[in-house]
Amino acid sequence: MKAPEEFDEERRRILHRMSMITWALGGAAVFFAVVGGALLAWIFMGAGLPFLRTWLIISLLLLLVPVLVHVSPWPRRGGEDEGDGPG
Repeated sequence: MKAPEEFDEERRRILHRMSMITWALGGAAVFFAVVGGALLAWIFMGAGLPFLRTWLIISLLLLLVPVLVHVSPWPRRGGEDEGDGPG
């Protein structure tokens, strides 16, 4: 049987690892939003839109829309906010 100190140390390692994974996924999301915005801006240059301004607007939209949905105060489907879920 493990001592409580060993459980605490294991919990700290797991939390640290999950924190690093979360930061890595966030960084990858930002990277793909910026690269995807550049690709779309390059495509829209054929329609006569300026590259830099279009890239900035598309990249911001690709980043801000998911963030706003994530932090929105509206209840989510399935009643998760009211505690009506299983368990």
